[in-house]
Amino acid sequence: MEVLLVHPSGWYNKKAPWSIPKGLPGEGESMEQAALRETLEEAGVALDGPLVSLEFVTYKGGKQVHGFCAPCPDGAAACCASWEVDRAEFFPISEARQLLHPSQQEFLDRLEQHLRHSMSKTADSETPADAGKPSNMTEESPLVQRVLALLTASGIEYKVLRHKPVFTSEQAAAVRGTPLEDGAKALICHADKQMVLIVVPANLQLDTRAFKSAYGIKNLRMAAADEVEALGAVVGGVPPFGQT
Repeated sequence: MEVLLVHPSGWYNKKAPWSIPKGLPGEGESMEQAALRETLEEAGVALDGPLVSLEFVTYKGGKQVHGFCAPCPDGAAACCASWEVDRAEFFPISEARQLLHPSQQEFLDRLEQHLRHSMSKTADSETPADAGKPSNMTEESPLVQRVLALLTASGIEYKVLRHKPVFTSEQAAAVRGTPLEDGAKALICHADKQMVLIVVPANLQLDTRAFKSAYGIKNLRMAAADEVEALGAVVGGVPPFGQT
C-alpha cells in the first residue's frame, strides 16, 4: 500500500517535510471538492472514487488540516503539476511516516485503521453464515453500559446493534443501513487546556474556525487514539453523550 505525498518547492523548503496535497477551499467549494482539486493540481492525479474523511489534525501553531483518502485509479502516476511543489511521489506507508510533516502523521494512523476495517469487512463477507461469532461481540464496555443505563433511566427507547468495529461515519451508516445524515459524529478534542466532546451531523465536517470563534477557543486539536482509549472509548466508537 502506498500513499501520495508532495514536497513544497523553493530553496527555503529544501529540508521541509513532505505533505499530503492540500489547499484552501475556493468560494462555494466543499472540503471534499477542494481535496480532489488540489490532488489534481499539485500531483496530476485525478480521483474518481468517493472520499473517506480522516477528520483533521492541528499544527502546533494552530493551523488545521482536514484529510481524506480514496483509492487511486489503476496506473495513476504522480507528477509536479504546480509551481507550489517540486516533487510528487507515491510512498509505502512506512516510508511516508519518515517523510511526512509530524502534524500530519496521525492521518496515516487513521488510514491504517480504515484499511483494517475494510479488510475485516471483506473477510466477513466471505465467512460462512453459520460461523461462530467472537465472544466479545456480545459484551458491552463499561462506557456503553453507562450510556445504556442512562437511556433506560430516562425512559428512552433504544435498540442495540452489534457489529464489527468501524472507524468512519460512512462505515457506521453502512452497517446500520441508514442514511449518513441520520447519524452523529462524536469528536473528542483538546480545546485549549480542556478536553471537550463535539457532536456534529455525520454528513458534515466540523467548521473549526467557526467553533473556535463561537467559544473563544485559541487552539483546537483532535485527541490521539491513546487519549480516547484512556477515557474508556475507542476511535470510531465514541458515543455522542457527554457531561458537564
